[in-house]
Amino acid sequence: MAVSFSKHARDRMAEREITEEQVKLILRRPIGAPQPGNRPDTLELRGMLGNRTLKVWVDSVDVERVVSLAWKDERR
Repeated sequence: MAVSFSKHARDRMAEREITEEQVKLILRRPIGAPQPGNRPDTLELRGMLGNRTLKVWVDSVDVERVVSLAWKDERR
């Protein structure tokens, strides 16, 4: 899987201590079907890492392009 990350996604990964491997795991085995993202050009995928849910937003055309991510329980 040739996943790419936007600068914003890389910044959020560093801030939230999330690794590329963790994101790739969610992309390979999301929980349920992708949902519309928070922007018209994105999709949201969710997956479990331990006892927390990670939300990953990808480009709706290039689903291997990660644009953002956040923990579900995180206040934004």
